[in-house]
Amino acid sequence: RARLSGLPETAVSHLKRALAEPPDSGSRPDVVAELGRAEVRAGQFEPGLRHLDESLTGLDDLDRRVDVHRDRAFAAFASGGMDGARQLVTDAMAELDGNDSDAALQLEADLATLAWLTGADSGIDLKRHLGVEGRTRAERTILGLLSQEEHATGAHPDQVIELANRALGNGRMIAEDTSESLAWYMATYSLLTCEAFADARATIDEALADGHRRGSAFGRAGALGCRAVLAINEGWPGDGEVDARTAAAGGIPPIMVPVNASFRVRALTEQGKLEEAGEELVAGGIEHSDGGPTVLRWIPWGRAVLFEARGDLESVRAAVAPLQEDDRSGRSMKALSWRALLARTIARGGYSEEADGLASEHLVWAEWWGRPGALGIARRTYALAGPVSERTERMEAAVETLERSALRTELAKARTELGVSLLRSGQKNAGKAELEAGLELATACGARLTAKAAA
Repeated sequence: RARLSGLPETAVSHLKRALAEPPDSGSRPDVVAELGRAEVRAGQFEPGLRHLDESLTGLDDLDRRVDVHRDRAFAAFASGGMDGARQLVTDAMAELDGNDSDAALQLEADLATLAWLTGADSGIDLKRHLGVEGRTRAERTILGLLSQEEHATGAHPDQVIELANRALGNGRMIAEDTSESLAWYMATYSLLTCEAFADARATIDEALADGHRRGSAFGRAGALGCRAVLAINEGWPGDGEVDARTAAAGGIPPIMVPVNASFRVRALTEQGKLEEAGEELVAGGIEHSDGGPTVLRWIPWGRAVLFEARGDLESVRAAVAPLQEDDRSGRSMKALSWRALLARTIARGGYSEEADGLASEHLVWAEWWGRPGALGIARRTYALAGPVSERTERMEAAVETLERSALRTELAKARTELGVSLLRSGQKNAGKAELEAGLELATACGARLTAKAAA
């Protein structure tokens, strides 16, 4: 009955009754393990960890012990962060000691994932697993991690998307590993940063349905956070703000709390609510945080987006410094285009060789990257940072590129800036038409600053 209930709280109730009867001594460790798992899924981490630890004293089956070890690591991660979870995984690997190849692969993947999230060196050669098919949970975890690793070390987005989709397995990861899988986050964020928005939307919808069906606050909150990023990227910042706030009220793990705050800052900034975005920086505790490598770099990125909207050049320079350091180390989230953002902010003060150089350098990368959104942003920056005499022609190329993308707010900005450039060159009717198009699109998206500029 506990397994069929679908809701962690209901499962906890059934399992407590089962233990109270009590079951025979041979089955008790299994029931205790089930209870610990249900408590963890219900957000009751302290009793959940206690029961999981208790179950290990009586469980002999290796596969069941590995599952319990993974549940313990998940509980430690969700309740307290990286350090405790990493230690539990390390202890479990020591216990396994090569007895089961797939279980060893799973624990290896868990350890590598925790190291990835904290920027630590796991000492694991992940590339030797590039050819796995994704048939088991362990293989899917490795593929999700590899999608992020390859992205960070300069792989083409086509390869990153292929790895992410192989990890997701057309819904197999959600069906077998559930929406609580950390590999699901990694694969989905890979899709989002590589502009594979249709694939991202499909798996987010599956994750939301899974979290709702099982009553998992953790699963629902994680999926909502991903949907917030999707909405902001596609140009619906109001929807993104709602999803990010709903996720924050749910079961997101501690490490993702400041990341979620950065999503709210970006959503508010895109809506032109700069004062509220500044308050969110403080409320979220991210006004000074650099986050960490990979996904945690969303934290300074959110701050940089707000500072660009304010026109605060020195604050932008400080915010993008950790992203510059990632580039120097050869491990960066290239989709967080700090060169473009810094160049646009510098260009507000007039032509600058520094801004022109940054924009040109970023454009070379974006042309190789090949995604229309990233390329359109690069071309818009190239227009703003370059000589005024070339702005109209360059901005026309940006508009043409962004029209092929899903980034509505970016297209609204480019159309508005093209309209201004056309007006300044004496093309009154063409400029007015572009401004009207920019105004209509910005209004529909809720991008108030752009709408005000166009109006």
